[in-house]
Amino acid sequence: MFDNLAHRSDTSTNRRFSFTVKTDPDFHAIWAYFQDEYDFYEENDCISIDDSGKVNLIIATPHQFSGYDKFYFLKFKNNFSVFPNVLNGNKCFEDLKGEISLRMLNGKRPYTVLWQGGFGSDSILTGLKGGEYKVSVTDVNGCVQNLSLKINAPPPIKIDATVKNDFRNRQEGEIKLNVSGGTPPYNYKWNNSFHSTTNWIYNLFAGTYTCTITDNNGCVYDTSFTVINTTGIDEVFGANVLIYPNPVFDWLLNIQTEKLPQNLSLSLYDGIGRKVISRKVPSGINYSDQLSLPGKGIYILKVEMGGKVVVRKVVVE
Repeated sequence: MFDNLAHRSDTSTNRRFSFTVKTDPDFHAIWAYFQDEYDFYEENDCISIDDSGKVNLIIATPHQFSGYDKFYFLKFKNNFSVFPNVLNGNKCFEDLKGEISLRMLNGKRPYTVLWQGGFGSDSILTGLKGGEYKVSVTDVNGCVQNLSLKINAPPPIKIDATVKNDFRNRQEGEIKLNVSGGTPPYNYKWNNSFHSTTNWIYNLFAGTYTCTITDNNGCVYDTSFTVINTTGIDEVFGANVLIYPNPVFDWLLNIQTEKLPQNLSLSLYDGIGRKVISRKVPSGINYSDQLSLPGKGIYILKVEMGGKVVVRKVVVE
């Protein structure tokens, strides 16, 4: 296909041209000239034409053909193109089954392939996780095609859990799950004695509970939660104050606090009213401690914070 918009007769070796052509995204321009109908020569195989169709260039011919006309023109041919084939084989976030292959047309070999992110220079990539992959392909004439390709995959399964602890073996523990990501809907299978199949289990004693979550694509996620016997202090001051276990079996009472808004004081009294342990917990920090109790028996725990006073019975067995 030829277009003589740039037709010009000249015998010099250098000539500056400035003209406008109608561009087409399916074609690119090759600058060429010929001396007569039997002598054809391509000068430049990849001219850039801006969005307005403006061409500004200097043609430097290798010879001056005295006595003959040289006719300069633009030749249009199919653009150098890269056609990707993307295989989205990832059903789960962790899968590595994505593939990308590239097919080059209308350029001149050899091609240089460069993937961003350290994926090398092959035209075929396999074992890909979900995400964006960018590649630059250049033919021997310096014509470049840049592509951004996406391997699809579901988002990771995310679990937000609310755990309510037990109080003195009253079977008041609860675990409630809020699941997102993956491919809904979800199936639940707990390891408790009832083999529950919902996102909420309750009437729990202290212990560790494991749930296997399976999404609609068969992606499996295992997660575990611990319900402990507490002194019940957390029910008054919130989850950022935890004192456990109750009953105590190894004479160790645990204290955990998380960035309290005010200072907290703790006192433990034995069966005849003597103070045996005292602690001050400062506000604004994460605090953890173990209290070694004097022996078996019944103790009274007194906790004060922000004008509130809570008293609980602690049993050491």
